[in-house]
Amino acid sequence: MTQDVLGTTSAAAAVTAAPSHRGALLAFARREWPYLVMIVLSMAGVAYTTLVPQSSHPFWEILAPIFGIICIATQWSKVYPKGKHWRLIGTQVAHWGLFALSMQLLFLPDVQQTMESFAIGLVVLYLLAMSTFLVGVYYASWRLCVVGLFLGAAIPIIALFQELALLLVLVGVVLIAGLYLYFRYRGGREEDEEAW
Repeated sequence: MTQDVLGTTSAAAAVTAAPSHRGALLAFARREWPYLVMIVLSMAGVAYTTLVPQSSHPFWEILAPIFGIICIATQWSKVYPKGKHWRLIGTQVAHWGLFALSMQLLFLPDVQQTMESFAIGLVVLYLLAMSTFLVGVYYASWRLCVVGLFLGAAIPIIALFQELALLLVLVGVVLIAGLYLYFRYRGGREEDEEAW
């Protein structure tokens, strides 16, 4: 608690002076949301490919441009000189277009007959991890490199727990939701207690 000029204690000033866990978590989520979206969508794609291999192809087709847009958006302000934005766009279109073409090859009927759907999902995740990591290297973005490394590290873990892949995704979603609710409830409760 802080004291004003008259020596009285101000609870509101104490609340604003003390950083809350909820505020730190929200600040992290606001700052890193594009990268968190990339990870969540990738894991959802692997689970979807494992469960419904016949209809998962459109999911991956949509994911390639989403990743490209996220990469362009996160690197836009770092382009120097400012007139070189078209180069960034062209590079990302070529990069993610090649990813989409490679992915298309995996969904050819002959390939699908020789590979299990789970294996196709892992190969697509591998391509996604490699593509994301390379974009991070091209633009010296450590965050994109970390996303690529995380996706790459997830491949052997998912392969190890093949039958548990969907369960792991669900547990992850529940944990994230639980943490969000915990910090939201706890943060609001602390503010209420300090206001008294």
